[in-house]
Amino acid sequence: MASSADGFWMISAVTAIPAAITSFFLERRRAAEAPNTMPFTWGIYFGLNAAFIGVVLLVFAGIILFSGNGVGAALAFALMSAAYIASGYYAVRRYRAGLITSTILSFNIFWWPSSSLSQMDCSNLSDSAWESTPSAMRRSR
Repeated sequence: MASSADGFWMISAVTAIPAAITSFFLERRRAAEAPNTMPFTWGIYFGLNAAFIGVVLLVFAGIILFSGNGVGAALAFALMSAAYIASGYYAVRRYRAGLITSTILSFNIFWWPSSSLSQMDCSNLSDSAWESTPSAMRRSR
């Protein structure tokens, strides 16, 4: 019988490890395309981890729905999944709101006290993905 600790490590293996590996590859590609910008490995990892958690929650919603345990619980998991996937997507795209929402949804008790969300260094972020994208990486509209 699996304990809750085993479930924690299984979900960590499904979300955190792929997010870490993918974030290093995406950061290397981003640095090659825009060499004079600040690194964003942690932001990419954080966003991918939130998106992967959202996918796991969506799988849980499907399991709950098809096992007959209630539409309400499945809907709750699906809504949480949508919030995680959206915040993860916008965190990877360097939106300030995406990073803040991902931080709040992660219940990261170590991040909140150490750096006030209102005083985060967001100089390399903006409210628009177009503004935060270096001109060399922009596509024509």
